[in-house]
Amino acid sequence: MILKENIFIEPQTLHRLSDQIPSDDFSDSKFDIDYDKEPSKILIILSTPRSGSTMLCDFLRKNHVCLAHEYFQPFEYLPLLANRWNCIHKNYVDTESYIDNLIRFRTYPNGWLGINLHGIHIETFSAMRHCFPDAKFHYIYLIRHDIIAQAVSYALAAQTGAWSHKFPSKIEPKYDYEKIHSKLFSIQHQHSIIQAFLKINQVRYQIIYYEDLRDNIVQALNQISYFSQFKFSSSISLKKQSKEINRVWMNQFSLDYLSSNSSTDQRKGIQSKIKSFLFGNNSKK
Repeated sequence: MILKENIFIEPQTLHRLSDQIPSDDFSDSKFDIDYDKEPSKILIILSTPRSGSTMLCDFLRKNHVCLAHEYFQPFEYLPLLANRWNCIHKNYVDTESYIDNLIRFRTYPNGWLGINLHGIHIETFSAMRHCFPDAKFHYIYLIRHDIIAQAVSYALAAQTGAWSHKFPSKIEPKYDYEKIHSKLFSIQHQHSIIQAFLKINQVRYQIIYYEDLRDNIVQALNQISYFSQFKFSSSISLKKQSKEINRVWMNQFSLDYLSSNSSTDQRKGIQSKIKSFLFGNNSKK
């Protein structure tokens, strides 16, 4: 079944993308596992950009649970995988073939298939949902409490191209209030899409918070009943990208955001108070 209106692939896009994705990204062929059985369990990680989903996927892989990735990200990963798995016909993705190959190459021997699904991937996933076999779906909704920190991280990654430690930074980042504000809106919008998806499909889901994963990922995952069959290793290290620049940008954006939402007469006084709160009494007025 080919859904032309959703998944059109331009040939020149494939050439460009092949040079952009690092060889140790989970989309690489070396992570393919030729599995000849249908999955018994499918884990859907509902997430937003910079919510810790890559960290979670990496941890699950290292603990031999599943290899969750953004398989329905239509801009890069889906085109690259569909091309490698010979699922593109006349510039359109054959959705049934794509799901068949996703199951074949990305289901672990324990029967688990993992999918990291951002809010903006849900439309593509929904178009292919009927192609999946009859399996038990488990849903995790990953949320980051500090949405400003998330928006700053999102803006930094978009600007530098360093989406994880596997992606080298391409440029020196520069603070841009409008770009961070745009990412903040995008995150909020994607949460709305996820919540609408959950409501319309009436599925049960487990909420996990980024901050809990960051502080003690083993403890956070042990609260989920269907993970009880796995013995998670706390010795596995996970690389975090947060740097001093994140803190500086968060403070500056908080200052700018509050100022932009106040009247002109109030801004000067508010700026002084916020600067004192964020940076201490030694900050410039």
